[in-house]
Amino acid sequence: MSSLKQMFPSKPAFTEANLGDLKGKVYVITGANTGVGKELACLLYSKNASVFIAARSEEKSQAAIKDVHESHPRSTGTVEFLAIDLADLESVAQAAKVFQSKAERLDVLFNNAGVMHPPKGSKTKQGYELQLGVHNLGPVLLTELLTPLMARTAAQEAARGAKDGVRVVWVGSLYAELNTPKGGYEPDNIDYSKRDKSTTYKYSASKAGVFYQGTEYARRNKEKGIVSFVSQGDVSGRRLTADAYAAYQPRESQDRPPTPSWRTPGLHFISGFLAPCCQWCLHGTFCRAVARWHHGEIRNI
Repeated sequence: MSSLKQMFPSKPAFTEANLGDLKGKVYVITGANTGVGKELACLLYSKNASVFIAARSEEKSQAAIKDVHESHPRSTGTVEFLAIDLADLESVAQAAKVFQSKAERLDVLFNNAGVMHPPKGSKTKQGYELQLGVHNLGPVLLTELLTPLMARTAAQEAARGAKDGVRVVWVGSLYAELNTPKGGYEPDNIDYSKRDKSTTYKYSASKAGVFYQGTEYARRNKEKGIVSFVSQGDVSGRRLTADAYAAYQPRESQDRPPTPSWRTPGLHFISGFLAPCCQWCLHGTFCRAVARWHHGEIRNI
């Protein structure tokens, strides 16, 4: 039932019409030269934000930037290309370095890029299984390298009385639930050298890992003022069809929100990660699609 609701969410109560002016805000979106990432870049740019499209192909990224500019000619924001290959940790480190030479703050890092069911045997430059590298290793390295800048941004926001605006968004998948490996993933076989698995299994395991990343990152960085969300839902091509978010804080906290009576706000998958009305999520709950609260981590992955 949860999966069906993610595929067919209710009408969003929060849309781009509810977003205010984002001038001065800085966003990095991986894989934003096409699909959902491109649509998010277009939305943020329309609200005068500074957006970095982090992707491999400069040609596709420049084409996307042209489309974004033409879609909102009155915007005072900026959008530019940031070269990154999440399947190459050296490229990730270089991208973080280049970004920090160009920007003095980072409000939201959107770990959106992904790969699904590549040819059997596909590897990253460092020799890891490709889906593991693109969904887990690359994003974790990028996020860690940019964490000091996000922490400084959060401190600046706190000094002027604002909070919870600096965020990291991790894109999950329905596969983390629909195809969860029985007994969980195998930590002693993370590179599949002992027991090979199907490409579908590897994709599902990598997306299960995204939940671990998002929750653990929140535990480690909550005191720095950085909010960590894990999205889960169905995204088909350019359609933005999901309406779910997740957040986590240390289990020892007993501060839990009451079950909300309203539908989870969202701009078909993306705007909820940016909207201030998402603050219900900051008290440590995993949110299944359409306001189904679950306290703490998902335990079956």
